[in-house]
Amino acid sequence: MLLRSERVQLRAFQQQELDEVIAGRAVTPGMVGPEPERDSLLDRLARSGDWNENRLDLAIEASGQLVGEMDARRGRGTYPPGVVEIGIGLYHESMRGRGVGTEAVALLTRHLLEQAGAERVQASTAVSNHAMRRCLEKAGFVYEGTMKDFMPGDGGRIDYRLYAVTRADLLGE
Repeated sequence: MLLRSERVQLRAFQQQELDEVIAGRAVTPGMVGPEPERDSLLDRLARSGDWNENRLDLAIEASGQLVGEMDARRGRGTYPPGVVEIGIGLYHESMRGRGVGTEAVALLTRHLLEQAGAERVQASTAVSNHAMRRCLEKAGFVYEGTMKDFMPGDGGRIDYRLYAVTRADLLGE
């Protein structure tokens, strides 16, 4: 799969990007959960670019360089049919606040709603992550509520905000 907009390209990872992905994840705020082992991450990169069971992993490229990653999750036991959750991480501070993330989120969201059978795309972020909240809102997502004590964080659990956009919202269907 290859999705393109004016400045952003969403594509499969290349296996030789493994070390760059590991380094990028180490400095990316908001990357949640334990880091997968090197072999597991290499396997995930090898299967990126297409749905692998209920997960889609994509590299974000801007100005000809790998600048981050996106994923989409759907499927049995996680979300009802037609619901997809997305996540994003930008590796380079220089790419944040310039609209690259917003463009990537909008590009993947439109693809999921127009071509991948999604009826609803959702994303969540820490209440304190104002940049991500703005990104989602600019990409057409609507704030739906706060999930109290949702994510483990330093010093206890933290609240997250849930955002979503539906096919009807975006496409008028």
